[in-house]
Amino acid sequence: MNTDTHDVPMTLEKELILRLYVGHKTVIRDVQLWREVAENEGPIAVKNCLAEVVGIIDAEKLPFWVDKGRKHHCFTTSETSFNYFKAKLMRQRHRNRGMVCKVTGSQGSGKDQVEYFLFYRRLRTDLNAVFEIESTVIHLSTKRELDGKLLPLAAGNRESPPMDDALAPSTATRSIEYILEKNKQQRILRSNSLNQQVLLNDQRRQFVSLLSQCILSGLRLRGVPQTQYEKLYKMTYKASEFAFRNELKQTNPIGFESIQDCVETLLRLFTKT
Repeated sequence: MNTDTHDVPMTLEKELILRLYVGHKTVIRDVQLWREVAENEGPIAVKNCLAEVVGIIDAEKLPFWVDKGRKHHCFTTSETSFNYFKAKLMRQRHRNRGMVCKVTGSQGSGKDQVEYFLFYRRLRTDLNAVFEIESTVIHLSTKRELDGKLLPLAAGNRESPPMDDALAPSTATRSIEYILEKNKQQRILRSNSLNQQVLLNDQRRQFVSLLSQCILSGLRLRGVPQTQYEKLYKMTYKASEFAFRNELKQTNPIGFESIQDCVETLLRLFTKT
């Protein structure tokens, strides 16, 4: 009997539907993964799985110990999901970019089992010659085999290492889980820093708007001559900004009453009213 799989007709079957967490409290839906299977395998049971983006990598610079497993074609009926993958993987400057996702429950042996999928773009070779998104499963069997041989050697070359140093993986033996988790933490730190800066900028804009209103109102109530407006405005503005210099470094909003009290105190001093 001929067992050559090239002689067996193949068909494209949907295998997984992902709900993908992409960060910033955002989940995209209907990320469908389809796989080519032999017609004699029968229908595939479609699984709904949770997934999470854990890192962006250069797909052309994968470590030698990464083994690639089954391959999928990626489809979606969601415009949001389509636009996300288009922005992350389909731009010209991203031609070698890959996106690693952690998928839970993709295998039949337990819904809590985790696999890592690498998403990337590929140029179709048919007449259409267009790019499409594919994914492949990343296997770590070679990596774990190397760890099993190298870790005892590394431990034998050390004499009573400190506890934290002993627990830290060496450069040669760090697992992909450790690398991806580190990348994830770095992304979270960058995201938190960016969010902090956005909040500070918003607070400063609000502060400037309220401060300007209070100064102009105070000048009008005192009947300050137009010729002195600009000088008094600048003096009061700079003094108020200095008075709230510490509060402007925090994300807590500065109350209108506090700004008004400060402006009134300064204008009474400057105009002797």
